Parts: sequence; structure tokens; C-alpha cells
Amino acid sequence: MNNSYSIKSRRRTPWDQSSCRTATQEFIRAENLDHYNQKHRSLRDTNEADLLNSFELTCCRLCGSTNIKKDGFDRNGVRVYYCNECRHKFSVTTGTIFQDHKIPVTERIEYERNLFQHESLTADSWNNKNSFTTAHIGSRRLVCCSLIIQKMLLQAIMSMKTRPSLLSAEKTLY
Repeated sequence: MNNSYSIKSRRRTPWDQSSCRTATQEFIRAENLDHYNQKHRSLRDTNEADLLNSFELTCCRLCGSTNIKKDGFDRNGVRVYYCNECRHKFSVTTGTIFQDHKIPVTERIEYERNLFQHESLTADSWNNKNSFTTAHIGSRRLVCCSLIIQKMLLQAIMSMKTRPSLLSAEKTLY
């Protein structure tokens, strides 16, 4: 079923393709675009690049080598590094949930705050004017990170069980 009111982008209105819009439609369209642009500032328009560039890297995010050099900036103004060992380019966000992000960190934090306040993914995508898939990808990234943290904690607990001196020291604290 083809419904002209079924729109995937939260930025668009049903009458965007129309050449002659009424004053009401034009007002709603302009307000919708203003709201969308407030929620979706480009990464260059935020101070995010300054924040990310304040973290100085000393080793490669991919291989761990310290033989790295600064290699300019990406299109958003974030510093790019080059590893002389593995010959890969990377930035401070490589290997984090912010890797390959198009959404500013502030918007990601707002999304996560909404998620932790038990707001549904659908409601969050409507409030932030994101597509529903953006909300799902964000939640998957959070789940993957929490699973990695759980695995690291389990490994730490298991290593404590194999070292009796650590366990006895822990028992004396309680």
C-alpha cells in the first residue's frame, strides 16, 4: 500500500514535494525544519571537535603501537592520527561507541539519558527527530558496550579466584 503520508525522514513533511503550499503548510514546514536543525547541529557547529582534540593519544587504537604521528583533521575538525606500524588512520573515537558517529556527543548523551529514564525508543526517536533505526543502533551499541564490560568484570573476578592472596585480602576488609 502506497501512502504519501508515510514518511521515513523526521525532517520532511507530507507536502514538501508540493510546488504550491498553503501558508499553514509553509509555517509548519518552517517550524519543523527549525526544530530539526536545533536538534541536529552539524558536528562543526558544536564544540565537540575541541573536546575530542583535547585528548592527546599516545598509542595506536588498533595495534597499541606508540609509533604514531598526527595526520591532520577529518571533515568535522577532529584530529586524525597515523600509525607507522599497522599503517591505519584513527582518531580518539576509534574503538568507542562514538566511532563513525554522525550525531553530536551532546545528542548521544541526551539519547542515553532518555533511555536510562525508560523512555521508549520510538518516543526518543520522535522527540529527537531521529529515524527509528538511529535509536535502535544506539541501543545496540550500548548493549554491546555493557556486554564487554560484563565480560571484563567476569574475567577480573575469575582472576581473583585464582589468586588466593587477593581473596583473603578482600575478606579481611569485610
